[in-house]
Amino acid sequence: MDDSRQMLTTMTPEEFRAASRERELEEAVRREVLEEASIEVKDLHYFGSQTWPFPSNIMVAFRAEYASGELLPDGDEVVESGWFDRDHLPEIPLKGSIARAMIDAWLAGKV
Repeated sequence: MDDSRQMLTTMTPEEFRAASRERELEEAVRREVLEEASIEVKDLHYFGSQTWPFPSNIMVAFRAEYASGELLPDGDEVVESGWFDRDHLPEIPLKGSIARAMIDAWLAGKV
């Protein structure tokens, strides 16, 4: 597998709260990605944040590079996963979401 692959990921409010028990958000992202997608990531960079549609919640977004493992969804929080190139994307989120902002930045070569 090509270790230069990038991964774009967001954390839900529940994952964000769990991250408060970690030393830093990056550790929580690594743990969540491993638990939910069966891969290890490296070189994490904060992308941004967005309020969640529930009171007092926030979603945070990171860019990471693939480190190791086989991409396998956990079947609970992640039911489908895959590697995509710019010319072969699945249906993407609506504009206005942090997930869409990350994808747009990736498509523009900014991340």
